[in-house]
Amino acid sequence: MSSTLDRRVITYGVAVGVTAIALLLTLWLEPFLSQTMAAFFYLAVLVSCWFGGIRPGIVTTILAALSLSYFLMPPLDQLPVKGSSAFVSLSVFITVASLINLLTNLQRENQRKLDQLNHQLQEANVQSLRIALAAACVGTWHWDLITGSITWSPEHEQLFGLEPGTFDGRYETFNERVHPDDRVSVNDAVQQALQQRTAYHLEYRVVWADGSVHWVEGRGEAVYDAANQPVQMSG
Repeated sequence: MSSTLDRRVITYGVAVGVTAIALLLTLWLEPFLSQTMAAFFYLAVLVSCWFGGIRPGIVTTILAALSLSYFLMPPLDQLPVKGSSAFVSLSVFITVASLINLLTNLQRENQRKLDQLNHQLQEANVQSLRIALAAACVGTWHWDLITGSITWSPEHEQLFGLEPGTFDGRYETFNERVHPDDRVSVNDAVQQALQQRTAYHLEYRVVWADGSVHWVEGRGEAVYDAANQPVQMSG
């Protein structure tokens, strides 16, 4: 609740701030602007709406219209405006500013929906990948060579004959499942791939808790830093 309130205060603060900046710039450059005195106020409406949405944009439009009529349209320092020319100019500004506000808000909402759809698509792709990996009995892993941490996908529990949710992800636990006669070859294959900058590929045996022996195929490739030192490996 507090963060939402803070967000609203900031957005409406921006609405007031950009209007004030637009007014100061217009007063400063008034001799050079002549018929384009509303230019900075249009920018203020655009920034306010893009940052905070349609409501702060409306606030900026109202403040800008009041600023124009009071400080820049004759007779100065008076409200409301007098004269058909000033009234038409102010009406045109409000109309154009409202269109800018509306179109900017539509663009903002479309971008938000697009980001949301992209996020949903990414989640769907991840879920589809998980289903495919589970169906093919394929697991993925990522090894951070700097910290030594290894991230395993849930499919490894099935590959290693472990109960769901029991694999702690430690290398020692994995090594315990590797057949004793294959442990050295697994380690050698990994080290050779890292040192020679080649792909890791090895078929080895794992022993399940019930004593049954199963063959698995391991594949992976390393990523190297600017000094040609391996920093991570995935497979």
